[in-house]
Amino acid sequence: MSKKIENYVMNKQAEVQKEQEIDVDELAKVRLPKDANELVVLTRAKDLVKYVIIATNKSPKHFRFTLVSKMQNLAFEVVDNLYRANDVAIKKGDAVRITRREEYQRRAITGLKMLMYVSMLANEIECILPKQHEQICKKGAEVVTLIVNWISSDKRRFG
Repeated sequence: MSKKIENYVMNKQAEVQKEQEIDVDELAKVRLPKDANELVVLTRAKDLVKYVIIATNKSPKHFRFTLVSKMQNLAFEVVDNLYRANDVAIKKGDAVRITRREEYQRRAITGLKMLMYVSMLANEIECILPKQHEQICKKGAEVVTLIVNWISSDKRRFG
């Protein structure tokens, strides 16, 4: 490759990387639920979805229908599973419903683990920036912790 072409490619890569940079601190602000009845875990999961959409918005086009869509779908599936878990009405001693809720909660945890893996892969092949991957993992780990605490709380309350 000629020097001129190499310089052009490097300049284009630098431009794309600058476009992908977003203010992580602005997106990382912690918020309380807008609705007092909404679980904190749902609010944080929704914040994660919003962050994933914003972080992947300026990813290179050739990743849009693979890694980008996979990350966005996984994030939405987490919220979906959390809503489903919250919709399972439980009474003390109702083992079937307790098991059903826990199954949705565990699916959400698995979805978060997959999201963090795909984020790592996207970072490695320069689909997203390292700080975006780090933020997705921080937010994902926070949601996992909240779900685990929710499961523990259910076990204490309902047996």
